Amino acid sequence: MRTKTAGGTNVKRILISLAMLALTGCMGPSVQARSFYTSRRDLASFVIDTPDPEKSTKRLGQKIWVTWQTPTYDEDTHLDVTVRFIDGRERQEVHPITSKIGEMYIQISPREVAATDGLLSYKILLMQKDQVLATTKHKLWVEKIEIAEPK
Repeated sequence: MRTKTAGGTNVKRILISLAMLALTGCMGPSVQARSFYTSRRDLASFVIDTPDPEKSTKRLGQKIWVTWQTPTYDEDTHLDVTVRFIDGRERQEVHPITSKIGEMYIQISPREVAATDGLLSYKILLMQKDQVLATTKHKLWVEKIEIAEPK
């Protein structure tokens, strides 16, 4: 029959603490995103079967799901989001970060999808003041080249 010793328990605790510190203490800043379509089935009124004029729509909306993590943050840490639509229009947004790890959704309503032909691509920067900590881009994202008209 084996008995536990106080020394062995302390060693295990120290090893577990070091492992947790190694896994969480060295995380670098990152931002990830994924886009997907939404429909009336995503409405709460559809799930619980309450009246809602949006339930009768056949149009689809779109969402961009953004997750981030950063070792430090302050009031100057934010997400700089550029959404590009199929018709060439762009929407730029700034979202403040209030935690080291988080997630958010960027909504593109069915009306906006209809007006712009939908989402083409996006670029999301995790920033602290003017410094880019991390970035993610949609696979179709390319930087826009502005060409001036000749005089």
